[in-house]
Amino acid sequence: MLLGADVYGEILQNGVKKSPHGNLLAQNTLFGWILSGKIEQESVKENILNLHVQVREDELLKKFWEIENEPNSIEKRLTEEEKLCEKLYEETTLRRKDGRFVVRLPFKTIDPQCQYGQSYDIAINKLLSLEKRLSKNPTLSNEYHRVLEEYTTLNHMKQVSSDDIHNPKCVYLPHHAVVREDKQTTKVRVVFNASNKGVNNVSSNDDLMIGPKLQQDLRHLLLRWRKHPIAIIADIVKMYRQVYVHEDDTDFQRILWRPNSELPVQHFNN
Repeated sequence: MLLGADVYGEILQNGVKKSPHGNLLAQNTLFGWILSGKIEQESVKENILNLHVQVREDELLKKFWEIENEPNSIEKRLTEEEKLCEKLYEETTLRRKDGRFVVRLPFKTIDPQCQYGQSYDIAINKLLSLEKRLSKNPTLSNEYHRVLEEYTTLNHMKQVSSDDIHNPKCVYLPHHAVVREDKQTTKVRVVFNASNKGVNNVSSNDDLMIGPKLQQDLRHLLLRWRKHPIAIIADIVKMYRQVYVHEDDTDFQRILWRPNSELPVQHFNN
């Protein structure tokens, strides 16, 4: 570290050690001990590592501009699956008159194996277990019912007609509650578990392609914030429910539910 004589006196601290051999001097400073002086070659018993750092202003400036331009210079390298997934969305995504998008589920094959995992039997057993848990916690039960009633009111899930209940190729998703006591709003969320495996050890998620990451890295977002005096963060209400799944694919997202255990189990497309 190269420091001018004007700051040298400010970094010095108490503590000076002199070597018994030669003129080597150790001085304690804010940065640790520094060595100066001359040593005799024969007095050196161990190797000395000497490091030199050279700072070039033009190189620093070049690195600065490279970091600033990084978000624009990154080339997306997609896997074959990511390319297929993106191509599927480009070819099949629709937009309704009300502005909402309608998407297809990106299945890897035309005959997803999750259809053959006896998901109904698993989902009904999970529902019965859920009802037992909710019966022991009235507050959680009321909130859980409120969330699913809202789904129905907002048309985010529809009851399946009696003619289509016994469709053998439907996939049922178990669901459960996730409670966040630290949240002021939406303390209870209903999670539909598409990772739950059937008897054939295949889940709905296993049959879906994984698309490319759409958002930028956090460091790129932070770099962009520096360009403006004000940064705004917003939250989209029920964001994942603003995009509809195509009617041909809703049978892969069925759930079982009933307002209370005295009523028959109802089937819903989610």
